[in-house]
Amino acid sequence: MYETANSLVAYIPETGKFYWKYRDEIWIPSTGRRNHWNNRFAFKECFFTVDANGYRIGSLLNKNYYAHRLAWLLTHGEWPKHEIDHINGVRGDNRLVNLRNVTSQENGKNQGVKVSNTSGVVGVTWHKKQQKWQASIRTLEVKTWLGSFATKAEAVAARQAAEIAFGFHPNHGLRPSVPEPDYRRPVKL
Repeated sequence: MYETANSLVAYIPETGKFYWKYRDEIWIPSTGRRNHWNNRFAFKECFFTVDANGYRIGSLLNKNYYAHRLAWLLTHGEWPKHEIDHINGVRGDNRLVNLRNVTSQENGKNQGVKVSNTSGVVGVTWHKKQQKWQASIRTLEVKTWLGSFATKAEAVAARQAAEIAFGFHPNHGLRPSVPEPDYRRPVKL
C-alpha cells in the first residue's frame, strides 16, 4: 500500500497537508482522461474533508482513509500498529510533530476535559453532601480514589501528582475534548 499511496499523494510533514500528485499513463492510460484529471486535481490539496469527529479523511482508489493514518504510512513506510494520537488534541492537525503511534491506553492519557465536566479539571468533582472536593484517576479501566479535600486546589494537586505517577501526557485535561468547528466540509464516514 505504501508504494500506491506514495505514487498518488504527497504529504508535507511540516504542514500536515496532502496534495494529489500528477498522474501518468500507468494510472490513467487515456491521454484525454489523464489530462482532464491532472488539470483538475494535480498538485491541489486533498484529504481535507472532515468527519463528524473532526478527523480529516479522503479516498484513495475508492477506499476511505484517515489522513493521520495515511501520514504515518507515507512517513514510516508502514501502517501504524496502534492508534495515532494528536498530541495537541486538534484532530485536523496532521503535522508529523503532532502525531504519535500509541496504544489505546496511552492515547487515553492525553484526553481533553469532557463537556459535561463541571469542575474544569479531569478527575476532580464536588461532593455536595460532604461539602468536599474529591479526586480520582482511571487507568486501565481501574478507578483509583485519591481522597476528599477541603479545597479544590488540594484535589487538583492530588490529581496532578497521580497523573505524573501514572505517566499521563502533560497535555491531558488542558483543553476541551470537542472537535474543532472551523472545518470546510463536515461529513460522516
